Amino acid sequence: MTPLASVDPQVQKRRDDGRRKILEAELEREEQTLVDARKVLLGEQQNPQLIAAVRTAQQASEPTAAELVEFRKNIEKASGRIRGLQATVAEHEKNVEALKKELGALKP
Repeated sequence: MTPLASVDPQVQKRRDDGRRKILEAELEREEQTLVDARKVLLGEQQNPQLIAAVRTAQQASEPTAAELVEFRKNIEKASGRIRGLQATVAEHEKNVEALKKELGALKP
């Protein structure tokens, strides 16, 4: 069995510093992407068309079957977009946490 080759401490330090810089850049990009995704999600949650569709559905005293179908279609369409955006935000949050954990594991 061959012993593991030893790496010069200065070489290893340069490698670690390079890795840290790469991870820090990735973290910065991921945090910005998360901020942007949250803005898009908030905008969609405050979408006037969605709010109007929900209000119209709530205020309809005796909606016809066709109106009910239209209400549901509009609300489901918006809800689907919101669920997709929530999943995107959650994914970016996980990525940020993973990058922070990986940075924390590097030697100072």
